Amino acid sequence: MVSHSPLPSMDYLDSDDHAGFTLSEISSLRSAESEVSDESANENEKKLRHVVYLINEMRDTEVTYINALTDVTEGYIKRIRENSNSGFTEKMVKDVFINIEEMRQFHIDFHEELTTCKTNHVEVARLFIKKLDTITRMYLEYCSAFP
Repeated sequence: MVSHSPLPSMDYLDSDDHAGFTLSEISSLRSAESEVSDESANENEKKLRHVVYLINEMRDTEVTYINALTDVTEGYIKRIRENSNSGFTEKMVKDVFINIEEMRQFHIDFHEELTTCKTNHVEVARLFIKKLDTITRMYLEYCSAFP
């Protein structure tokens, strides 16, 4: 980023008191201010595009995670429960799979809410803050079940 010395405001440049500046110098100052403004706008646009990319990546990652949790809940847990000859009790299912069904439902709901935020990074941040206690409790339960 190019460093520029502070420029007088446009209000000052538009006033009649130019403290000895020539029209050429005033024009140069206006041009330099415009370049700084364009540079800042370009930098802000770059940052915004990156934020939008991250939000979209977050949504895509949620879908991938939901699919993986669905594979576990539908492919294993549901089949074990449906097969009375599996030898698994409900306690065994809970001991092995802990709270994966709860996690799956949470992430389905979370993804829906994340989608309603669209690309509004402030709304995404608020969503994370709103869900922080649930996320913490749920993953503490899951992780603390392992020896």
